[in-house]
Amino acid sequence: MRYLILALPVLLLTTLIGSPVFSAIGNHAFPSEKPTGNDPYLSGLVAYYADDFVTALNKWTPIAKQGNADAQKGLGWLYNEGKGVPRDYKIALKWFTLAAEHQMASAPYYLAGMYLDGHGVLRDSIRAYMWFSIAASLKYEIANQELNLLKRSMSATQIKATQSLVRECVKKMYRGC
Repeated sequence: MRYLILALPVLLLTTLIGSPVFSAIGNHAFPSEKPTGNDPYLSGLVAYYADDFVTALNKWTPIAKQGNADAQKGLGWLYNEGKGVPRDYKIALKWFTLAAEHQMASAPYYLAGMYLDGHGVLRDSIRAYMWFSIAASLKYEIANQELNLLKRSMSATQIKATQSLVRECVKKMYRGC
């Protein structure tokens, strides 16, 4: 029952604003008992919301290395925020990039934020706009708001260049963007 109570805020966050780490949570049913370890992502998710970031890290790292996009995004968030690990934007960038390559809708959104703020990369509004555009195309709705804000500070030439980058990135299936 305790884990069901912990899960309720997760469902609300995901429904209302798209939780930064767990937008794909709808694919998982929340257990009414402690996870048995059969689903390391879900076990890590429960640990994350119990503020046990080290357990989340330990659950997600092996499956992220095997290509689990949810876990990759989760690791990106842990490193981006410095939860359970020292904050390391370069490692966060790596995990968000891998999740984006798996078309995890929120991952390009976080990449865009990193480019916009210069976290782990040089500040680059064109790359930020590109990643926000990709997130929006993957139906991550909040990305549209960021696009509209960013567009105000960009020239028509910059926006056109970004559209070309988006097309190239889509052709490459989000790899090497």
